[in-house]
Amino acid sequence: RVISEAVRTRKMLEEAARVEETQTGEYIRPIVLIQAQPKDQPMTAQWVKQHLIEAHKIDEKEIAIETGDIREVAAWGDLRKKECPVRFVITVQALTEGWDCSFAYVLCSVAEIGTPRAVEQILGRVLRLPLATKKQRPELNHAYAFVASSRFHEVAKTLQDALVVEGGYDPFD
Repeated sequence: RVISEAVRTRKMLEEAARVEETQTGEYIRPIVLIQAQPKDQPMTAQWVKQHLIEAHKIDEKEIAIETGDIREVAAWGDLRKKECPVRFVITVQALTEGWDCSFAYVLCSVAEIGTPRAVEQILGRVLRLPLATKKQRPELNHAYAFVASSRFHEVAKTLQDALVVEGGYDPFD
């Protein structure tokens, strides 16, 4: 279900991005970052890729796997290039290792996430938004996260509290 919601949201964002480009000339191709489970779990990177192709009819060239063993993103160099077809990047650990994707709007995780630091790093991949400038289309001014983890909400709430108390953020922000 979280993968379906991420696919649906990315499609909505791509339509908004097309309108944004006609209005401003700025090119944006919203990308979903999907955190898969490790090899010994059921929803591996390969499983997620097959699921996107079979269940959601996503063209294989729009999917890149970026794990310790597979490095498909590097083949494109800069994911911001207009000729780059990638709309889904599947990882296992890269989201928590400082890996970055400037067009990342949607986070989808089917992996169990259990520490505030892991949640902070994963949410940080999409929270800064592409090129960090306000867009005319309101939906392009938000990050989206779909997570299937029994503890994610609890840990994210802890992180939110820490940002307000220790980081000086306004609770509304």
